[in-house]
Amino acid sequence: LKMEARDGRYLKFWWSANGTDWQPLQPAGNPDFDAQFVPQWGVAPRLGLSRSNAATDKGVFSDFGISYPK
Repeated sequence: LKMEARDGRYLKFWWSANGTDWQPLQPAGNPDFDAQFVPQWGVAPRLGLSRSNAATDKGVFSDFGISYPK
């Protein structure tokens, strides 16, 4: 999972199964996710993915979802 932020509020996301070929994740066909409604400090949600294996193993996720009601 890869994320790019622009102008402090517009986010783009990509995913890759091999770490080389990146595919865009677009909310409802919109290339940018407007995160202006998310507080920048203090109570802003923080996202993390974790896996528990040997350091040389790759983590594989079959599903991932984020929901943040406005």
